[in-house]
Amino acid sequence: MITKRLSNFPDTIISRLKHIYNNYYDQLIEIKTNHYNTKMYFISNKIEFNINIPHCEVIIFMISPPNMGKSIIHTDRTNVSDDKIVDNFGINVPLKIDKHKSKFITGKYEDLSLYPKKTKKQDGDRISYEFEYDPDLFEEMDLKPAILINGYVPHGWTNYSDEERIMCRLEFGSHSIETIHDLLYKKGWL
Repeated sequence: MITKRLSNFPDTIISRLKHIYNNYYDQLIEIKTNHYNTKMYFISNKIEFNINIPHCEVIIFMISPPNMGKSIIHTDRTNVSDDKIVDNFGINVPLKIDKHKSKFITGKYEDLSLYPKKTKKQDGDRISYEFEYDPDLFEEMDLKPAILINGYVPHGWTNYSDEERIMCRLEFGSHSIETIHDLLYKKGWL
């Protein structure tokens, strides 16, 4: 599975995530600012947030600066266990995105050997890869209303807007992408 649009993702959850971002900003923990200057903030999915998505353990807010252009095409950092990549996926929910000037870029293939010029980045037992952008190997898509993303497939985004781009990522701990996909299907969100 590469990327699935969640066409029926509930507006109530999007509103709840916006509320968390706007009202709990002082409780967010900055986990990093990456090399394309996107700030990432973490908050655990506390019971009082009640976003009503089973197995969701972590909420991450990613804020990209205005007019940053195209991010580096990359895979998300993931743990390596006995030379196997551990599932690395989440639901990306746009909170503030200019739909005309910001897109999500996703690779067309899961096989990383199909992408040229791969650079490995390692931080302890976590690895990621960076790639050169080749328009024949990637597609651009709108993010509305939300997408289930396989973080091991090369991806990136653009922001040519005069405003910040605010994205929320919901993560599911040790649950497999297939389990979450089935759950989303049963809820009718796909």
